[in-house]
Amino acid sequence: FAKIEGLVGVSKGEIETLSAAAQELGPQFGKSAQEAADALFFITSAGLRGAEATEVLEASLKASAAGLGAVEPIANAATAAMNTYGSETLSGTDAVDALTEAVRLGQLAPAELSSALGKVIPIANELGVSFEETTGLVAGLTRGGLSASEAVTGIRGAMQAVLKPTGESADMLAQYGFSAEGVKESIERDGLLATF
Repeated sequence: FAKIEGLVGVSKGEIETLSAAAQELGPQFGKSAQEAADALFFITSAGLRGAEATEVLEASLKASAAGLGAVEPIANAATAAMNTYGSETLSGTDAVDALTEAVRLGQLAPAELSSALGKVIPIANELGVSFEETTGLVAGLTRGGLSASEAVTGIRGAMQAVLKPTGESADMLAQYGFSAEGVKESIERDGLLATF
C-alpha cells in the first residue's frame, strides 16, 4: 500500500479503505491479502478508485478462485477493458464475466487471453464491437485450433479492413452493393459476427 500511495498517488484515507477491502476480500475467496493488495496496485494504476476499485478486485478474486488464473492478470485485463470502453459502458464485474466466459467456452489459457486482448480492444471499441463479443470471437476461434494471440491478430485484421478499407476492398464492397460506412453501421447495430 505504500507503493500504491507513493507511485499511484492514492490518498491515505483511500489507502485505509483499500487495505481493509484487501484484508477482507482476499481470504474470503481463498487468496491472501497480499495477492489482493498486489492486484489493487494495477487497479488503482488504471485510475479506478473507491467502490469501482473494490468491485474489480472482488470480481477478479472470484474469477481467480473459480480457476481463471492469478488475480493480477485478471484485474489488469478487466481494468484495460474498462478504460477502453469506459466504466459507464463496461463495469468491472461485466469485464471479468466476459473473460471468464471466454475461457470457459474457448480453448485457451487465461493468461494468454489477458495478454492478447490489449491488441484488439481499442480497435473493437472504435468499431462499436462490444467487449463481450470481442472475447467471444476470440474464444470461438481458439476452439478451431488458433492460439489467443493468433485469434486476436485475425480479428484485429478484419476490423482494420472495415475501419480503413483499401481502394480495392472499397471497390469490391461497392460491386456487391455495400459501402464501408454501411458495414460499420451494421456492425454497430447487429454486431461484427452477424454483419460478416
